[in-house]
Amino acid sequence: MSNPLISIIIPTYNRPYLLSRAVKSALEQTVEDFEVIVVIVQE
Repeated sequence: MSNPLISIIIPTYNRPYLLSRAVKSALEQTVEDFEVIVVIVQE
């Protein structure tokens, strides 16, 4: 298994209602070789 060509990093803090929108947008991109990394910031 090779490394993905593109990494999409989505940081989020206290906005769970926007997270699904951001992930959906990332998955709808035309590039096929990518990974999505979600970073949940906590205090």
